[in-house]
Amino acid sequence: MRLLYACLLLLLCASAAAQVQTAYPTGPVQEPAEGAYPLDKKIREYANGLSLTTRNSPEDLEEALARKMAAYTKTKAKSLRKGLLVYEAVIFPEITANALNYYARTSVNERGDGRTTFTLFLSPGNDNFLESSRFPKEMQQAAAVLKRIDRDATLLALERGIAAAQAELDARTRELLALDTELQALQKEHDKLQQALQANQAAMTQNQGARQQVIARQAADTAALAQLRTLLEEARRQP
Repeated sequence: MRLLYACLLLLLCASAAAQVQTAYPTGPVQEPAEGAYPLDKKIREYANGLSLTTRNSPEDLEEALARKMAAYTKTKAKSLRKGLLVYEAVIFPEITANALNYYARTSVNERGDGRTTFTLFLSPGNDNFLESSRFPKEMQQAAAVLKRIDRDATLLALERGIAAAQAELDARTRELLALDTELQALQKEHDKLQQALQANQAAMTQNQGARQQVIARQAADTAALAQLRTLLEEARRQP
């Protein structure tokens, strides 16, 4: 039974580890690729940008970008449509000392593999967008920022997963403590019942002994009574 329990525990642990690895993948971040990517028909249908594919969710990527932007500006992102944000006129020292508009586009792959395409567009305005042929340093640094945002999104997912796992573990711990308390109460009740059972058994044994004694005395009394009746009959028959 102990061996079966140990095997079951190992299987559960292995399954949980596999689920964690699948839900929160770690490893090297994909290198961003520069090219013409879909932006928005109202601005420009395709624009030069930097893009990578990741297993992080759009929500975590947008949150990681927002936290990084918050270090340099109080400007909040404008939502142009679902999956497309813009931070306008932001000085982002990690990329350039000049104010730029930063467009961030996230889209979940249609193949249903759980991956997200994350694209960053850098614009000085007037629907112009930076490219490596004219701004090699800025685009190189933007690629590094894009990788850091993806890494930060992974950290956000892991931190959220850790918090959820800790809450689940705390709940299991409280449940176990409650079961332990219940078990102690049941054990005390069991001990009381065991003592009562032992006392009952002793009383039954005593009762059986007393009963045998009464039966023996009853037999003796019956025999004595029969003898007295015999004597009575004999006495009556005498002249």
